[in-house]
Amino acid sequence: MCIKKIIAIFRLLKFYNQIHLSEMSKLHMEKGATIAPTVSMRCAENIYIGKNSHINHLCGLWAAEHSTIKIGDDVLFGPGVYVYSGNHSFKRNQLIRRQPYAEKSVEIGNDVWIGVNALVMPGVHIGDGCVIGAGSVVTKDIPEYSIAVGSPAKVIKKRS
Repeated sequence: MCIKKIIAIFRLLKFYNQIHLSEMSKLHMEKGATIAPTVSMRCAENIYIGKNSHINHLCGLWAAEHSTIKIGDDVLFGPGVYVYSGNHSFKRNQLIRRQPYAEKSVEIGNDVWIGVNALVMPGVHIGDGCVIGAGSVVTKDIPEYSIAVGSPAKVIKKRS
């Protein structure tokens, strides 16, 4: 096997360990919760996943150092859902990469379904029983039992 391929394999393993395996030991998961092996995490010690919730393939849970992501019981994430509790600041006369994170905790209630490739941004609270449509970008709180879609996500109706 070529040395370049061996190096590439080791880099891939190091990356997987960094974003998933080492973070799994810090994660707070309740009984019956499942998480796909392709989920990436940051600051997993600030991530809480409730009972019987499922985090699907290629999702990302990116908490920040001083904020949390709390996911309730019986929550379903479609593939590719990302949840962030921190974001870069962007003042004008300073490099963005050198600015501190603007952090706000995220809370997702019980019995919530978040569709494929949706984004949940810092500071959002999604109430119990909500459905978030595929590809939606949730930038504001969503009241309980609402169905929200779009970018930015807007409530289109209530669950009946």
